[in-house]
Amino acid sequence: ARAIHDVFRPIVEARYEGWHARGQAPHRDILQSLIEAKHPETGESFTCNQVMEQVSTIFLAGHETSASTMTWALYMLAECRHIQDRVRAEIAAVAGDAPLTAPMLKEMGQLRNIFRETLRLYPPVSFLPREVTCPMDMRDKHLETGSMLVVAPWLTQRNKDNWACPHAFDPDRFDDPANADMVKQAWFPFGRGPRVCVGAGFAQQEVMTVIAAVVRRFALSVPPGFKPEPISRLTIRPRTGMPLLFGAVGD
Repeated sequence: ARAIHDVFRPIVEARYEGWHARGQAPHRDILQSLIEAKHPETGESFTCNQVMEQVSTIFLAGHETSASTMTWALYMLAECRHIQDRVRAEIAAVAGDAPLTAPMLKEMGQLRNIFRETLRLYPPVSFLPREVTCPMDMRDKHLETGSMLVVAPWLTQRNKDNWACPHAFDPDRFDDPANADMVKQAWFPFGRGPRVCVGAGFAQQEVMTVIAAVVRRFALSVPPGFKPEPISRLTIRPRTGMPLLFGAVGD
């Protein structure tokens, strides 16, 4: 946290002081929105330290998680060359050599399913702690206020009672009508309810853009004998990194 704050502090402080002292707004971005935000009831603004905390949270939630998803997606495409070739053909058919745009991404159903299937197998945040806010019964247990619950996308999304061949990488499962109910009930990498991730749409565009940009230029493969070991360190990541081979398309 200290290292992250040390990077952001001079930027945040300069922008915060510039706005509150002189009304300067050189950028229209997330940071400026946080600086200008006011409490809906009291009208108070964030303090500089509170803006710092918000920026750090956005950095961790919006970059670390996306990086994890991109890493696992590229690995599984490297392992599944036929799926990699198929999505490369889709990207070429929709975008050709043109720069990728949001409307193009909407037309790439296979790429979107790769994103979803990656999140099913390797949800960046594998366990979501929640606190019980009122007494309630859940199945055969009585829960008191303040009890801690752990909701586990990692377990639910790999449960054979929810998904056929749950440990297999199969993006096409999201187009199967038989799985429509499970997509709603047993796929929640972004959480659910009032604390659902507000950046889900941005994350999808970000990750799909990066995957498409890489796959259209490179043929990915895995070094012989390499198998990543997933560990949970804030996010799900490979213990020893993710070495992948980038070759020319068509080799």
